[in-house]
Amino acid sequence: MTLTLWGVHPQGSEVHALGHIVLGRLNNDSSTCMDFGWEALRAGKAVYETVLFQHVAKFQYPMSSLLLYKVTVPFGLYGELTLKILSLLSFPATLLLCGEIFLLATPLKKSLSPSEKVLIRVWIAAVGLLFYPVTQASALGQIQAFLIFLWALALYFWMRGGERLSGACIGLVCVFKPQLGVFLLWAALRRRWPFFITMLGVVAITQVVTILLFGWHNEIEYLAVISYLSHHGEVYYPNQSVNGLLQRLLHTGDSLTFDAVNFPPYNRIVYLGTVLSSALLMALALLLPMVRRWRDSTLDFLFFGLIVTVASPIAWEHHYGYFFPAGIYCIAVFLYRGSRALLLGLEASFFLLALSIPSLSSLANTRWSVLVSYELFAGLVFLGTLAFLANEPKELDSVRR
Repeated sequence: MTLTLWGVHPQGSEVHALGHIVLGRLNNDSSTCMDFGWEALRAGKAVYETVLFQHVAKFQYPMSSLLLYKVTVPFGLYGELTLKILSLLSFPATLLLCGEIFLLATPLKKSLSPSEKVLIRVWIAAVGLLFYPVTQASALGQIQAFLIFLWALALYFWMRGGERLSGACIGLVCVFKPQLGVFLLWAALRRRWPFFITMLGVVAITQVVTILLFGWHNEIEYLAVISYLSHHGEVYYPNQSVNGLLQRLLHTGDSLTFDAVNFPPYNRIVYLGTVLSSALLMALALLLPMVRRWRDSTLDFLFFGLIVTVASPIAWEHHYGYFFPAGIYCIAVFLYRGSRALLLGLEASFFLLALSIPSLSSLANTRWSVLVSYELFAGLVFLGTLAFLANEPKELDSVRR
């Protein structure tokens, strides 16, 4: 029997994902494609040409991601086991860390008793258990679970004034997701040089080591991978990006079935729409906080990082796990000040981001297919309300400016 609550189904939802985590029955989502990449590398073949472009598996990670295999395989920890261990450890660590983020951000922290702080930590953890993108990342055995933890850690260090450590965390994220490399541009424009230098150092060191170990040719070939992904994207409905929305509106392929080896065909309208929307969002993220003179640098940091995720041509549901630490911070900061209507919008979008509503997938091939992208729209509403709230009067000496 399938339980249904307002169209939210346990099968493929928060409850289902959480059950897999509790039982340790994680999937091998990341390791499947990374295994193919590692084997091609060991065989001395051109990795992306052999695996991605020959339609063997969708190995889309940069070559630096295989440094994880280089470190762990000699100890008998192969890809699937390593990523499952990372997922299982990252999940509770993220929940605990978000509790600390809330306590650090709330203006009431000095008046809270030890027992109240414990209750808040438990409450935040409970919310995290039901935040689908976070639980799904871990249930899939995805490297994304570890990246969400690094993102939360970067936020925590930033709030504590540790720009260098925060930059190091974002640099480590770039080992697997190089699109966050645009944080270097953000940091340069804000003149956050400790963050910039440390992040650049981490990125540079990992790239040099990658080239020394794996060669130049695969690094250069990855540029073709980036171009290919931007020209094609993904039509499968969990792709909650503008690209995914346009793919489904124009019916470029089967949006209800994941194709593990092929991408949708190139579509000029989809490509131009993706490029224009990404450029607009990135310009907004870089310039709006500067033009509006946001006083809270943490909001600026979060606003930029979240927009980088939304602006990507491929933004799976579990990538929206980045919104969990950001949402916890924003709720803590704005709970006792600012417009109640804006706060309601922030909380409502955060709630929608937490949900899995697979029943909406039945609309994917209808004129109502736009509703399938509810995660995308919730993310945009969250970012919009954050932008308005950032200009609210602020009286929080305890939160880093």
